[in-house]
Amino acid sequence: MIDGLAANFLEAELESGGLRNLAALHERGEYGQAVSVFPTVTPVCLSSIATGANVSEHGIPHIVWFDAAQGRVIDYGSSAGAVLAAGPLSVARDAMIEMTRTHLSSDVATVFESLEAAGLATATVSFTCFRGPVTHKIRFPGAVRRGRWFETVEGPSKFFFFNLYESEQLNTPFALRSRASGSVDAYGAAVASQLVERDEFDYFLYYLPDLDYAAHAGGGLSARVALRRVDNHLGTMFEAAGGIDAFLERYVIVVSSDHGFSAVRESSRLEEKFSDLRLLRSRGAGDPKESDVAVCASMRAGAVYRLPGCTLDVRGLASRAEACPATDAVFFMEGEEAVARRQGEELRFRLSGSELLRSGSVDLLDGDIYPQGLERAWHALNAERSGDVLVSAAGGWEFVDLAGRDHVGGASHGALTSADSVVPVLAAGLREPLPVGLSITDFATLARAHFHLT
Repeated sequence: MIDGLAANFLEAELESGGLRNLAALHERGEYGQAVSVFPTVTPVCLSSIATGANVSEHGIPHIVWFDAAQGRVIDYGSSAGAVLAAGPLSVARDAMIEMTRTHLSSDVATVFESLEAAGLATATVSFTCFRGPVTHKIRFPGAVRRGRWFETVEGPSKFFFFNLYESEQLNTPFALRSRASGSVDAYGAAVASQLVERDEFDYFLYYLPDLDYAAHAGGGLSARVALRRVDNHLGTMFEAAGGIDAFLERYVIVVSSDHGFSAVRESSRLEEKFSDLRLLRSRGAGDPKESDVAVCASMRAGAVYRLPGCTLDVRGLASRAEACPATDAVFFMEGEEAVARRQGEELRFRLSGSELLRSGSVDLLDGDIYPQGLERAWHALNAERSGDVLVSAAGGWEFVDLAGRDHVGGASHGALTSADSVVPVLAAGLREPLPVGLSITDFATLARAHFHLT
C-alpha cells in the first residue's frame, strides 16, 4: 500500500517513463481503480483496508474525533503542531496503542487475525492498523518498559513497526531519521527485501507512507520524487526474489493506496462558525457537560459533535458548517434519512440494503466528482463515533487542525471528491480479474478469498 497515491497521478507518472518497476508490473498484470472510504484520511482508510469493513462497522471515524465515553477529543497526529498541542504522549498512546487495541471494533476481524487463525503466517511493516494474535514487546530495556502502557502490542506473527516493535532482528536502518528523504519507506524496504529473500510469509501487507508525507509538504513535485523512490524500493524487493518474474512465480501482488490527494491553496478554521457557542477544548481539560459542541476538523474533512447542553439542533449546526468558506458539502441525519446540503440545495437519501433511495435535489452530487459519494457518506454518518454533522472541503481548500496548521502550498486529502478518493490498483497473479466498482474495503476480501477463507 502506497499512502496517498492518486490514480490520475500514477497514470501520469507511468506515461512519463520514470517508473521502471511499476511499469514492468503493469505490463505483466492488470490495472484498475478503487474508491476509498469517507473521510479519506489515513486512520479511517487503513482500518478499512485491514478489516474489509466500512466506517460504520470498524469504529475509526476520523483522524480527529470526539470520544463521548472519555469526554475528550482524540487526535491521531494530524500534524506535528497538533501532536504538540494535543500532547505527544497522548497522541502516541492513541495512535500507536489504543486505535488498534480499543478504538477498532472487536466485532470485525483484521486480515491478520483471519489468516493467522487459519494457520497462515502474516506480516506487515509500518502499518498502523495491525491487530493480530501475537504479543510483541517494545524494544526498550526491560526496566523502562515494564508495566507501562507501551510495553506490548498485539499484531501479526511477522511485525515491524518503526524500530519500536520488531518480531525478529533484521538489518534495518533507523525509520524516523528523516521523513523528507524517505526514511520510513527505506526502513520498510529493508524489511520487505529480507522477508522476501527468506520467503517467510503467506501474506504481507507492505506499507509505504512517505509519499503522503511528501505530498503534504510540497504537493505533486515532491510526491513525484517520493514515488520514484517507491519504485526503486519495489525493484529491490523484486530482486530479492530473483527478479520480477521470479517474484510473480512465487507471489500474487496487489499494489494500491488508501486515498489520493489534491492541491491546497487556501485554508479556513471551521471552529470560527461556532465561536459564540461553548466549544469543548480540544487540548487540556474540558467538560462536555459545560460545552455546546466539539468541532473536530483536520485536512479536507471535518465533524461537528452536538453536546447535551447545545440549544441549536443538528440542522442549525449544519447550516453554520455549510457557511464556512472551505466547505463544499455537509451531511447529517434527520430521523432515518441522511441529508446532504451543497450550495443551498438539499438531497435526502437512505441506503436500504444495496439500494440507494433519494429525494429532493437528486443530482446534487455528481457521481464522477463524488464517486460512490452518497453510499460512503451514509456509512460515515452511521458510524457510532461519527459527528452529528460531517463536512467535506471544497477544491483547493483545507480545514486547519487544532494547532492552526495547514498544508497550503502542498497537498491534502479527506474530502469526498474524486481527487482525494480514487486510487490506482495494479495486480498480478489473481485467479479472477479485478472486480468492477472496487472499494478499498475489498482488499481484505481479495486476500481472504485467495486463501479460500470466504
